[in-house]
Amino acid sequence: MKGIQLRKKINNVLEDVAPYTEAGLVLGLQDEITKMGYATQVFVAESIEEAEQIAIQAAKAYTDSYFTPKEVFNGGVYLLDSHSYSWDWDVADLKSCVIVICTRYSPGEGMLDYGYGVYVFPKAAIEAFPGKSLWEGMKGSSDFAKKTFYMTPTTIKGHDDNGVAPNNNFVICKIIVV
Repeated sequence: MKGIQLRKKINNVLEDVAPYTEAGLVLGLQDEITKMGYATQVFVAESIEEAEQIAIQAAKAYTDSYFTPKEVFNGGVYLLDSHSYSWDWDVADLKSCVIVICTRYSPGEGMLDYGYGVYVFPKAAIEAFPGKSLWEGMKGSSDFAKKTFYMTPTTIKGHDDNGVAPNNNFVICKIIVV
């Protein structure tokens, strides 16, 4: 752990003048800095600011790498029983959820560019019901269309009912793992 520990010579012995805590805080730091000369105050202030910037950058890099979404599929598919998509990275890469994006579809015409629905499957639900059917009613459907998904922490597949009316009025266009 990085931090600041203020010490000064007292009777030729270095002694702590502001104790360093496990949390990385320095107790009484401002009082000790005020007692020191201007040059020391400026140096300490610049060091703290630099340490803050390094900590912010490290936290941002960690957060961005931890929650980087990975697109598993991009196209248009009913997601039938024979359609299976896996992410070949470590199971630990499923950190938050699987996002499935669906859109309107007209059999014979193709994928329509409207009526998108975003469905989020939390990691906890996927782990609680691995390989079990998860149903999602399609948003905007007047005829109760739904999609059936089977998920594990590394795979998603569908059901043949996804290609039968009224469920075939929607297709999966993106699968994203976060």
